[in-house]
Amino acid sequence: MKHFAIIIISFFLLSSFSISKVWEVPGDCSTIQAALDSCQTGDTVRVAKGIYYENIIWPNTQSICLIGENNTGYPIIDGGKISRVIDITAEVDRTTIIKGFIIRNGVGYEIVGAGIRCGRNSSPTITGNIIRDNVAMIPGNVGGGGIFCDSAASPLIIENIIFNNIATWGTFFSDGGGIACDRYSEPEIIGNAIMGNRANGLGGGIICLESSALIKDNIIFKNGHVLVGGGGIACLLVSSSTIITGNTISENEVLIGSLEIGGGGVLCLDASPTITYNIISDNTSNNGAGIFCKDGSNPVINYNNIYNNNGYGLKNADSTLIIDAEYNWWGDASGPSGVGPGTGDSVSQWVDYEPWLEGVSEIEERLFNAIPKDYVVYQNFPNPFNPKTSIRFDIPELTFITIKIYDLLGNEIETLVNEEKPAGTYEITWYAEGLPSGVYFYRLQAGDFVETKKMVLLK
Repeated sequence: MKHFAIIIISFFLLSSFSISKVWEVPGDCSTIQAALDSCQTGDTVRVAKGIYYENIIWPNTQSICLIGENNTGYPIIDGGKISRVIDITAEVDRTTIIKGFIIRNGVGYEIVGAGIRCGRNSSPTITGNIIRDNVAMIPGNVGGGGIFCDSAASPLIIENIIFNNIATWGTFFSDGGGIACDRYSEPEIIGNAIMGNRANGLGGGIICLESSALIKDNIIFKNGHVLVGGGGIACLLVSSSTIITGNTISENEVLIGSLEIGGGGVLCLDASPTITYNIISDNTSNNGAGIFCKDGSNPVINYNNIYNNNGYGLKNADSTLIIDAEYNWWGDASGPSGVGPGTGDSVSQWVDYEPWLEGVSEIEERLFNAIPKDYVVYQNFPNPFNPKTSIRFDIPELTFITIKIYDLLGNEIETLVNEEKPAGTYEITWYAEGLPSGVYFYRLQAGDFVETKKMVLLK
C-alpha cells in the first residue's frame, strides 16, 4: 500500500508537470492577454517580435513566465496612451516573470504606475525590459511613471532600462518618474539603467515612501526636472532597512526655484537609509547637490565617491542631528571643503566627515571586501534559462555550506558547493545541459540556515 501511494503521488506530480505549456503569440493566441488568461500555474507565454497594443490585466495565476523573443528585436507592448500597460493586482510571487519587452506609451490618468503597476502583495520578477515613455498623471501623490510598487509589494526589478518616464499633473506635484515605491513595499531594484526620467514633485529617478527598498548596482543618470527635490532618488519616512549601495548616481538635477528642497543626487526627508559604496557625482541643486538631508533625517553615509557636484556634496539642514559621513572620498585627498578643511566637494554643518578617505581606491578595496550582514540566497538569473544560470548568495561568517539541485520530485540532481567558505558574496553557474525542460530547485544550507528557491529550465 505504501508503494502504491508513492506511485499515485508521483503520477499526479508528473501529470501536473506534463501539462505545463508554452503559449505562442501570435501562434496559439492573437493577443498577449488571451494567452495569459489561458495559462495555468507554471505556463510560459512566448511572444514573437511585433507591436501589441494592449492594456494587460494580469490573471490570478502563479508562476506565469511572459517572455519576449528578442533575437531580432524586442516585441513591443504599447499602451496606446489609453491606460497603463501592465496591471498586476493578483498576489503573485517572484516566480512570475516579465522579460524581454519594450513597454511603452502607458498613460495613467489619476491612476498610478503607467508602465507596470505591482499592486498590493504582487511581487513579480521584472527583468531585461526597456520601460520607456510612460506617463503617470496623478495630482499631489506618488505616480510611478515607469513602475509603481504598491503597499506590501516586493518585486525583483533587475537589469532593465527605465527611460524617459514621467510623473506629472500640471501645477500639482506628482512623484517618482522612473520607479515609485509606495508605503510598505519592499522591492529589490538591482542592476538597472534608470535614465532621463522626470517628476514635477519628488524623485525623478526613484522615490521611496515609507518603503524598505534595496537599490543596488544601478546607473541613475540624468533624471530630475523636479521642482521639489531628489533628482536621482528621494527617500521619505524610510529607515535604515532601505539600502542604497553600489550605484552610479550622476548628472541628476533639481530645478532652481522657490519650491526647491534639494538633493540633486539623493534627498532624505525624515529618512535614514544606509548609503554606501556609491558614485555620487555631477548632480545639481542649490541645496545639497549630491545629498541633502532634512526634517530628522539621519542616514549612514560611508565609503562613497562624492565629487564634482554643482553645490554641496552633502548638506544637513537639521541642527539637532550629526550625520555619520565618515570614510568618504570628496574628490581630493585634502578632504571636503565648506566647513571641512580641504578643497573637495563641500560639506555643511552638522556632518561628521572625519576621517575621510585620501584616495578613491580605498572605496574599491573596501567594497570588494565588504562583509554581508545576513545569509541571503538570491533568485537565479536568468530565469527561465537555457542551458546555464547564475546563483548568487551572501554568507556573513566562515561556515560550511552546501548547494544542491533537485528536480520536481525531490531527486538530487547535482551538488554545486560542498565546502567551507569565508564571509562574502559569491556567484556560481549551473549548467543544465542534457536535462529536460522543467522546474528545478536549488537549496543552500549553512549551519541552521536553509533556503530553497525554484527555477525553470526552458529549452
